[in-house]
Amino acid sequence: MKKKDAVAIVTYSRDRYFELVFSSIVNQRINGTCIFDLYDVYVFQDGLSGNADSDTSRAHSAIAKLVTEKKDSLDYIAQPRNLGIAMHFDFIERFLFEERGHDYAFFFEDDLLIAPGHMQTLDLLRKKFRHDQRVGMLAANSTGAFQPISVQMENRTRYVSMDHNWAFGLSREFWRRRQPFVDLYLNFVRNIQYKDRPTKEIIEWLEGYGLHGRASSQDYIKQCATLLVGGVRIATFPNYGLYIGRQGVHCTPELFSKMGFSTSQVCPDPLEEAAELTDETYSKMLNEQSKIYLKDPSRFKSKNLAIV
Repeated sequence: MKKKDAVAIVTYSRDRYFELVFSSIVNQRINGTCIFDLYDVYVFQDGLSGNADSDTSRAHSAIAKLVTEKKDSLDYIAQPRNLGIAMHFDFIERFLFEERGHDYAFFFEDDLLIAPGHMQTLDLLRKKFRHDQRVGMLAANSTGAFQPISVQMENRTRYVSMDHNWAFGLSREFWRRRQPFVDLYLNFVRNIQYKDRPTKEIIEWLEGYGLHGRASSQDYIKQCATLLVGGVRIATFPNYGLYIGRQGVHCTPELFSKMGFSTSQVCPDPLEEAAELTDETYSKMLNEQSKIYLKDPSRFKSKNLAIV
């Protein structure tokens, strides 16, 4: 029997966010079928850090209690110690793709509330692009969120460059292609607190590869790695997610408001069919994303690039 693909929910201690997001995911239906019937669902919770305060400990325990109530439907993997964001994600990816042998996985952080129809849309994209070597990551939440619903509906078949890595699909095949570059980054963050990562050294390392050193986060590195092997990150123009992460490692209520997330619009209807990714659209996205990450996009030749 063919193994199901995977859905991974990643969390730590934001219990109020998690409760909302968790409910929005486990109640998804895909063409009327329960998500658990089509996917193996996992919750991965990082362990408490040594300096966790009482409120963090309470919230961490609240998440564990909520998840264990669903233990007959999903797998709950809790870390005995705190790995930090980068190493926790690395553990999750290796667990799903190597230990469990899933061919494809969706990853959800605990601050994106997904709309009804989100998984149905992702399921269509997975079937369409799982073996397309041009597509590194895919998503159903996008910058189209800032457009009126009428505009989203008019552009239902369009793809745009994926923005944040809050909820995305990734194949084992592509993960293996980009991983050598990610592994180089992980050498900077092993055995230290993620918040204490050596940002200056990481930025210098990125710039040594001809990349813009705009950030030192594991998300940014994976965006660079995707591009370096010739992949693009795509999203539907219609938006099927609501970002709620006002407070987190990389966000504050002030930044949340400044970036306009409170004005997000959610498309009410899931996709019924996944459109083709034309060579023209792929080339346009590759060019757009090259300008963001590469210092000199004109010199970029993905198929000839050696990253290690």
